[in-house]
Amino acid sequence: MASEFSQVVFSLPGNDFFETIIPELKGSASFVWRGFENESPLNRIVGKRKYFDLDQPLEIPLAEMPFREDVSQNEYELLVKKAIDFSGQFHGKVVLSRNAHKSIKAFSINDTLKRLKASFPNALVYLLATENDGVWMGATPETLVKQTASVFETMALAGTKWNNEAFEEKEFFEQELVVKSIAEKLGEEEVTVGERISHQFGAINHLKTPITWLGNKSIDQYAQLLHPTPAVCGFPQMEAYDFILKTENYKRSLYTGYLGLVDANENSHLFVNLRCMQLFRNHILLYAGGGINEMSVPQTEWEETIRKMNTVLSAMKIND
Repeated sequence: MASEFSQVVFSLPGNDFFETIIPELKGSASFVWRGFENESPLNRIVGKRKYFDLDQPLEIPLAEMPFREDVSQNEYELLVKKAIDFSGQFHGKVVLSRNAHKSIKAFSINDTLKRLKASFPNALVYLLATENDGVWMGATPETLVKQTASVFETMALAGTKWNNEAFEEKEFFEQELVVKSIAEKLGEEEVTVGERISHQFGAINHLKTPITWLGNKSIDQYAQLLHPTPAVCGFPQMEAYDFILKTENYKRSLYTGYLGLVDANENSHLFVNLRCMQLFRNHILLYAGGGINEMSVPQTEWEETIRKMNTVLSAMKIND
C-alpha cells in the first residue's frame, strides 16, 4: 500500500549524501515502512532513487500535536516493576517504552538532517512524511535485514551502556535472548552467528552479534518473519507483545516498526525504527525504551530513556 502524499529523504549508513524516491509506477526501488503493531500495514513509495540536495528547502506541512501528558518518572517506574515481574515469570525479557514531547521555537528540517548524519554516519538518517502516520525523523543504527544478492544478514542488538561503562550480567543475558529468538525465527535457514562485539552509537554502546544466511525468500518476507525482534518486543514474543499492548498505555505507531530501502538490484537494507521522533508544529514527540529483565532497576531504566532521547536531541541542536 502506498500514498501519493508520502515523501522520503534518506541517507544510508556510510553515505555522505541524501537520496529521495521519485514516484514512478514501474520504478526499480522503493522505500518501505511498517509500524510496530501486528495490524500495521506495509507501506511503500515506489519509483527511482535520486540524489537529494539538502540545500533545497523541504516544504513539509506539520500538524498540531494533540495534547497528552507525558508519563511521569513514578508512573514509568511502576510500569518497569510490572515488566520485571513479567520477565521473572518467563525468565525472559520485555521491552518497555515511552514517549515525551518537547516544545520548539525554531526548527530547520534540512539542518537537523545534516546534523544527525554528521553525528551518526553509520545510521540510516531519514525524514518520512506520510498521509496516515504523520511526519517522522530518525537516525537508527539497527539492521532488521539486509540483502546483497542472495546473502542476507541481520543483527542481534541489545544491552545498553554509556561511554566506557562495562557490560554486566544483565546486558549479556538480554543479548543472549535476542540471539536465541532470531535463530529460532530463522530455523529453516542455515545461519552463521558471528562474534559478539560492542556497537557504538554516539555515547551509547550496545552488544551486537551479526547473523548471516543464504536465502531464497524476498527481503519483505524475511522482514515480516523477523518483526518484531526481541530487541524491541521481548521474549517469549507473543507474551511480551501482549504485555506491551496492555501496559504501555500508548500506541507506538512507527516507533520500533521498520523502514528502509528495497532495491530491485538486490541491494536492500531495512532498519528497526529506533532513535526517532514524530514532528509537529512547534513540538516534537520523542520515543525511547529499554529491555527489562529480572535484573533491571526501575530508576536506571527511567534514566536510560532520558539519556537515549538526549542523545538524539543533542545532535539536533534545536533552539528551545
